[in-house]
Amino acid sequence: MGSVRRVDFAECARISAPTLDRIERGDVAVRMGAWLLALQTGNLLHLLDKVSDPAADPIGQQQRELSIRKRASGSRKNTENDYEF
Repeated sequence: MGSVRRVDFAECARISAPTLDRIERGDVAVRMGAWLLALQTGNLLHLLDKVSDPAADPIGQQQRELSIRKRASGSRKNTENDYEF
């Protein structure tokens, strides 16, 4: 991207040119809002669709299922009183 186009893009995205530079370098310290503005301006928000789909993460799905099973199998120590002194 040429420097004039970069400045225009940054302006359209409502972020500074240095922030755009940091995003292009993959700087994870850039606030998420700036990343989203840049993706929206570049018509790239659709790339996040797969990331946000829990079905696209089989390992995460297995971990969620294991977590549910563990919580469901636990028993309460004291069923009469909720408070211990």
